[in-house]
Amino acid sequence: MTLTMTSANIPSSSPAAIVHLQNVVNNWKELARLSGAADTGAVVKANAYGLGAEQVASTLYEAGCRTFFVAHIDEAIQIRKTLGNLALVFIFHGIQADNVDDVIAHDIVPVLNSTDQVELWIRSGAPFPAALHVDTGMNRLGLQLKELANVKKRLPANRIGWVMSHLACADIPEHPMNARQLALFEKVAAIWPHAEKSLSNTAGICLGSKYTFDLTRPGIGLYGGYSRKGVFTPSHCVTLSAPILSIIEPDASNENTIGYGATSKVTNGQRLATIALGYADGALRSLSNSGFVFVNGVPCSIVGRVSMDLITIDITNAPTRTTVLDRVEFLGQHASVEIQARAASTASYELLTSMGERIPRVYEHPIQTA
Repeated sequence: MTLTMTSANIPSSSPAAIVHLQNVVNNWKELARLSGAADTGAVVKANAYGLGAEQVASTLYEAGCRTFFVAHIDEAIQIRKTLGNLALVFIFHGIQADNVDDVIAHDIVPVLNSTDQVELWIRSGAPFPAALHVDTGMNRLGLQLKELANVKKRLPANRIGWVMSHLACADIPEHPMNARQLALFEKVAAIWPHAEKSLSNTAGICLGSKYTFDLTRPGIGLYGGYSRKGVFTPSHCVTLSAPILSIIEPDASNENTIGYGATSKVTNGQRLATIALGYADGALRSLSNSGFVFVNGVPCSIVGRVSMDLITIDITNAPTRTTVLDRVEFLGQHASVEIQARAASTASYELLTSMGERIPRVYEHPIQTA
């Protein structure tokens, strides 16, 4: 279970993540504005992308969000228990024989991804409608186009409340796949004219009003990831910091090296600091010799390999006042999740969801106004 603490209780020698819940709300409100008349939900799967599903969902609910999306049944039950009966909770993975009773008991809307799930939903006799996921080109989950005629015959119209699909290339605005999927989705959605339509995630919302339909499903944009110049620039939502455990000025002679595998050589006059953060905490090993942190406002490179609990950084250019137990910023206002992810040759999604459970989360709650 992820630790939740106050800033006063964080051990000085431990990493910690401060979650800026007001910024999550700000990002949601901006995406809601971009969504126009569409209802704007929130994707809180994977523990709200590592930030804490209960805290994020509760805060967004207080801000006006009423629709939430998760992947697994345990996540859905958690959100239902956290928010009560008034929230709309969707489960992306749909239903299976061993969870359909829980889905119905907790009033969770399944996203039906296959004909088997459709048949199971028919047999369940559930008293509320489900969502249909139609594959318009992702070739991952979703009903195939050739199956839709039979689904329409088998599943009464009042058992379908929403029709959904998922964009494959929305983060590449000029990609022709976007227009192709949009046209196909419009054609498919017309089969169920009474149902609400949902196509767009964060990047899809940024493609414009043609893509927003009745319901949008922002995820990464809520948590400080994805931006589109002139359209959407998110606020950072987590500051992940770690303390310096040691500072040395090693001898540069005899080809002295740093860390496992001797992948980085010591240079003349170099100052090195080792921080209490590693790949067990979500600082990916691919950041070896390529990532960075900020030390007292100055960017400092990761040198050598990232190990399980430790990272060595070059603080030669950091202020001379830098000392042991100073905290360095791995993610935050300066070290954005998108830039750090590029340094790791990965996506911001992976970086956030990799944040280890032993990192305590400290929640900065929105300021309540009268």
